Amino acid sequence: MAKKKEVSSGKSSSETSDTNTAPKRKGSRKKEVKEGKDSKDASKDGAKEKIDMSMSLENKAFLSVKSLSKRFRKKLVLKDVDFEVEEKDIFGVVGMSGSGKSTLFHLMAGVFKQTSGDVLIRRDVLFDKDAPQQPDYVSVYRNLTRARKKIGFASQTPSFYEHLTVEENMKLYGSMHGICGKRLQENMKRLLRMVGLEDEKETVSAQLSGGMQRRLDIALALLHEPKILFLDEPTSDLDPVMRIQIWALIKEINQQGTTILIASHILEEIEQLCTKIAILHGKRIVGYGSLEELKGLFARYQEVRIRLESGNYDNLMRKLRRESLVIDKMFEKEGVLVVYTRREGKNLSSILKLIEQIDERILSLDISEAHLTEIFEMLAKKEEELQI
Repeated sequence: MAKKKEVSSGKSSSETSDTNTAPKRKGSRKKEVKEGKDSKDASKDGAKEKIDMSMSLENKAFLSVKSLSKRFRKKLVLKDVDFEVEEKDIFGVVGMSGSGKSTLFHLMAGVFKQTSGDVLIRRDVLFDKDAPQQPDYVSVYRNLTRARKKIGFASQTPSFYEHLTVEENMKLYGSMHGICGKRLQENMKRLLRMVGLEDEKETVSAQLSGGMQRRLDIALALLHEPKILFLDEPTSDLDPVMRIQIWALIKEINQQGTTILIASHILEEIEQLCTKIAILHGKRIVGYGSLEELKGLFARYQEVRIRLESGNYDNLMRKLRRESLVIDKMFEKEGVLVVYTRREGKNLSSILKLIEQIDERILSLDISEAHLTEIFEMLAKKEEELQI
């Protein structure tokens, strides 16, 4: 019985050993397979998350100016400036000479240091997708080296070297940005063709016309393939033909995916070209949005243009001033009386009655919404009234 017990006991031990070992290995394989599957799923989820995050970033503003202020010693130039720029926009900043447009652009590009506030740029503009996690928006000032690689700047004054040829300037700027060899040659060829200076490579820059010099400046600003291009008064001091050429060039650059910011005092051109507009006056942004949005602020105003057969408007203007009409401004221009009044039927009917009373004949009468020039003037006037 004892022997039988031992055998039984031995068999039990052996079976226990075999059965315990094999299932363990099998279970381990299952676990490994499961872990591998989980790892793949996690990888897929991670990739999906990256795509989702990338898509969510693309729906956000490209660049954001937050409470930006600048003081040069005791002189305050800009105060609490706020606005956003969308990707691939042509964004216009308009204002009178000396309003701070150039200072604002130098701040946004990181050339000047801010007194307070910040300029934020979307993370994916400066950092690769595989870079360590960053917040959705990063400061230009805290990432100057990265930001300058993504920003192009063409200032009001020429930035090229006048004694160098067009090609020599391009090569010099290429070396400043660390661009050389095949990439430099390809960029030079593409840009010189784009700006129409292919045949001027050997021309000394000082000998170029004003329009050509401006185009060279833009080409130099684009040499390192920036995502954002700042243009400070790009058409000032140019004749109408050259101005049209520069604006056509700006449109072409934008169509290739570059986000462009333009500072200008030429309101009619900004009105035709820009998708969004900020009006700078009294150190602040007094109006900001698309042209239609800005017009919506003044939907109650209308422009009435009256052409009389006599061409004499003095009598009519005197009578209009005596009437209790809400007229913002009134002036004669090129043989036409221009009146800015509230969009109220009684105002227009009162004007027509006055014309009838003075026995004048109307040759034409046009009514339209206020243009950017008038919007700018109205916003500026409103801001000045608030400061009094």
